[in-house]
Amino acid sequence: MDDLTRRVDRMEGLLDEMKPLLARLDERLNHLATKADLSTTKGELLEKLAEKPGKGYLWTVLAVLVGAILASVAAGISLR
Repeated sequence: MDDLTRRVDRMEGLLDEMKPLLARLDERLNHLATKADLSTTKGELLEKLAEKPGKGYLWTVLAVLVGAILASVAAGISLR
C-alpha cells in the first residue's frame, strides 16, 4: 500500500506540472485554423486562380508583343 501511495503522489505532482502546459495549449488552439477554415480558404484560392490568365494566353501575348517589336524594327519605326 505504501508503494501505491507513493505512485499516486508522484502522479499528482506530474498532473500539477501539466496543468499550466495544457492551459497554454488550450489558448493556442483557439487561434489555429480548423479543417473547415482550410477548406473554405482552399475554395477561395482555387476560384481566384481560375480567374488568372493561363500559360497559353501569356505566351500568346508575349509572342504578339515580340512580333510587333520585330515588325516595327523591320519597318524602321523608332520606339522613342
